[in-house]
Amino acid sequence: MTDKLEELTVTILDDMRAIHENYADRMRGFQMTLKMFMEMGVKVTSFKFEIRDTAIFQHPLMPLFREKYGKIMRKLKVSHMFMCQKNCELEFYESLTSLRSLEITRLVQKSGKAYCRVPYLATLKNLHLEKNQGMPAYHWSMIENCPQLETFRLPLVHGKETIFMDVDDGLEQENCDVQQLVDYLERYCGSGNSMLKAIDLTDRVPFWELMFERRNFFLEQFVNLVSQYGVQLKNVGIDLLNIIHDEFGIQGGDELRRIGSYITSLCDLSPVVKLMPLPNLERLTIDMDITNFSHWELFPDGENRNWPKLNSISVDFFPIFSRLRQPNELRDKMIGIKQHLFNVARPWETVEELYVSFSPRRNLRSSRDPVILEVLEPEDFYGAFPNLKKLRISAWDVESEKWVRLWIGLAALGKIEEVILEDCFNLNDDVFIGNVTDGPAFLRMTCERLILFKLTALSNCALI
Repeated sequence: MTDKLEELTVTILDDMRAIHENYADRMRGFQMTLKMFMEMGVKVTSFKFEIRDTAIFQHPLMPLFREKYGKIMRKLKVSHMFMCQKNCELEFYESLTSLRSLEITRLVQKSGKAYCRVPYLATLKNLHLEKNQGMPAYHWSMIENCPQLETFRLPLVHGKETIFMDVDDGLEQENCDVQQLVDYLERYCGSGNSMLKAIDLTDRVPFWELMFERRNFFLEQFVNLVSQYGVQLKNVGIDLLNIIHDEFGIQGGDELRRIGSYITSLCDLSPVVKLMPLPNLERLTIDMDITNFSHWELFPDGENRNWPKLNSISVDFFPIFSRLRQPNELRDKMIGIKQHLFNVARPWETVEELYVSFSPRRNLRSSRDPVILEVLEPEDFYGAFPNLKKLRISAWDVESEKWVRLWIGLAALGKIEEVILEDCFNLNDDVFIGNVTDGPAFLRMTCERLILFKLTALSNCALI
């Protein structure tokens, strides 16, 4: 039991937030106050801190928490980090002498007059930053204070006070990140001591889109450094690829082919993707407006696929109905997607993980168009992905007969390990224990192979 507890992530709530939380919900989700957790006395290495201020770092039990868990904590996610403007916060972070992964949702500067200090995180391997709402250069100071860093994600910078800062050549703050990234790669990768393996470029569209005189210079340097030091690029958006293609003119294709070898995950598709081999692409995410998507040629044929390591595909289907001009246009577009992405005749042999969502931007049942739901058949899921191990489906509101056929097909594959259903309203008894000639298909699937099954409805998750 102790070993299993070590694998869990415990969420520590500040005392004020805990007052407004339901006790049963907190315990079910392993959410509790610091006092409640310390009373349990269990050994845990992964934590999440949901806090609104630095009060938790001044808690009377915090010294004991640092002493007991500072040396064993491996993973930490924090809703807010206040740039160590108080000693208690700095002491907390620097007590984590075995920390490997740190994820921060918001960097916040509580007081403009207080001095911001940067913790030295000697063992950190992964740093994930989402938003910087305080001092613009702080996240770079954090990155440079992690000597063993292997991967990091740059945050989005918000607030009028952070738009400009003193940088070389008078560059604006949004562009400063480009310069800082190039400088960092030159200094640390060039020194021979850097352990950097990957950069996560999620949400960094403004990072590249802004026009400024030296953008070409920084882009060329970036491509050269990534190629020279073999740094992997995660969650690359098509905006960056389009800009490289447009910025370098005729040479744009060569630059794309050069950088393509280092892209491990790609967000969305565009015609420029055709120009580049992606030999190390492992994950493809497509946020697909069905009514506006026409790049069928971007899905390579079964015999010509140059994505030999592709392991995971995530697709979000959503229609913008105002763009439709013909009665059957939506059905025709959905059939086109099916023929290219879910084609049983040209299966994705390397893909083991599939996530399909039919309502990514809406929570109302009325928004789920039946045309989108009806075109895809159960056979399209397991037939086009014969080596599927993990399947996640969101908002697929179909009749029970289709679910039964899905269970039969997944059981026949004999490889499925995990099934997650999110916000699928039409689930009933027939879906799971409906009469089939040789017994319920769902039970056959789960009995033949131990799988993880999760059923999620309106963000409330239960393990079955």
